[in-house]
Amino acid sequence: MVEDIRYRRWIKVKIFCNVNSLSVFPVSKKLNEYCEYLGWKLKKELIKDNNGNIYSEVKCVPNWEDTLSPQEFQRASLDIYSCADDFAQFLNFDKEARDGSNFGPVNELLKLDKPEEYQWEMIQFKTLKFEYAFADRCELEKIDQELSNDVFLSSISKDLNEIGLNTDDESKKWYSDIEIQRRLNYKKKLKEYFGVEPKVTE
Repeated sequence: MVEDIRYRRWIKVKIFCNVNSLSVFPVSKKLNEYCEYLGWKLKKELIKDNNGNIYSEVKCVPNWEDTLSPQEFQRASLDIYSCADDFAQFLNFDKEARDGSNFGPVNELLKLDKPEEYQWEMIQFKTLKFEYAFADRCELEKIDQELSNDVFLSSISKDLNEIGLNTDDESKKWYSDIEIQRRLNYKKKLKEYFGVEPKVTE
């Protein structure tokens, strides 16, 4: 029996910050406040970047698997977003940075042959990160768009518009033929794999 997408835990979520050794204690102390409030767990992990620099990722997560179901997230969403925004202010991120979002990589989809491998990520307030299989979000939106919008604060089409996928004549004046073709290929795969058609200008 296939588990209902609304109740299966597939959304990885964390309130997080990457810090040097001097900042681990104050950041951990602040994140622990959110853990106590949300009933989540505090995790710390050493990470080495491509340049060999080592830093700590300190994060507040719902459980040891870092995952929630859409229903679980919906019930706690106001508290989660509130904690993430409060943490961004604690870190002195300006309002413009807190309002921004980042989405899944376009180029990754163009490299894949299996749609289930395509992962999307979203970062809001610069402190709250989601990671999930894009196919799962498509399925959720198909069967319960209201729940999907509550969790992600947007529809898939609206989020795709944020990426920049226009291929109209005006876009062709500003972008190379290679970039326009990349966008066309991406939209083709979105439709082929997921039945998703971004509402962008052609």
